[in-house]
Amino acid sequence: MKRSDILRKIAILVILTTLLSNSIYAESPSEVDENEDVGTYELYRYNEFPDWLHKVRRAESLFIGSLPLSFGALTLAANLFTVNSSGSLDNDDYLFRIGISAAISLGIVLIDFILGELQNE
Repeated sequence: MKRSDILRKIAILVILTTLLSNSIYAESPSEVDENEDVGTYELYRYNEFPDWLHKVRRAESLFIGSLPLSFGALTLAANLFTVNSSGSLDNDDYLFRIGISAAISLGIVLIDFILGELQNE
């Protein structure tokens, strides 16, 4: 057997297992207790968290959200300007691009923080 045939069969097996596991592990409607009190959702109060924690949360969201975008843009730009004979990324090159993307994302977070502080003055 070819390696591609084996990988294709493994992929089909993983997909089928994933799709069928939902019906195996799902709770049947007869087991659900409708009288069970799950509670109601309460909105956060205005002063429940300190201001610095809101800033950390915003910075985290911006960093993680901009990381894939900066990695994609960096990879596209790098592929336009460099020609690799093998057509694939080396492990060191891949890690280098992730590091550069993280630095770009950190720069975006710092610019957002500085602009936010200037706006609050």
